Amino acid sequence: MMRKEAAGSPGGTDIALNSADCLNLQQILQAFNSNISEEHAWALFYQASKCYQKCLDEGTAYYLPTELGHVLLHKDGTVHPGTLMYIRDDSSREKVKSEHEVSPTLRFDVLT
Repeated sequence: MMRKEAAGSPGGTDIALNSADCLNLQQILQAFNSNISEEHAWALFYQASKCYQKCLDEGTAYYLPTELGHVLLHKDGTVHPGTLMYIRDDSSREKVKSEHEVSPTLRFDVLT
């Protein structure tokens, strides 16, 4: 569990890994109270591209991430396949129709 102590957060905020040992990108950005660096953005893009290609090859890529909270990062630094499969009551997510949709969506997620 991480504890956010700084950045005007009295007492800190507890952030815990989910059952798949992941945090979402929104949680990470809030924990550090900062945007990611260009280096981190490229690393995230690379890891997400590997994950997306694997999911597309396996036919398990179902939903496009449309928010930072949809991007799941495993504790080992990889993008978790649940990023494309995570289904909850969220009408903002669209079904993946082709691999050409994934790259622009990823760029949106990383750069927002």
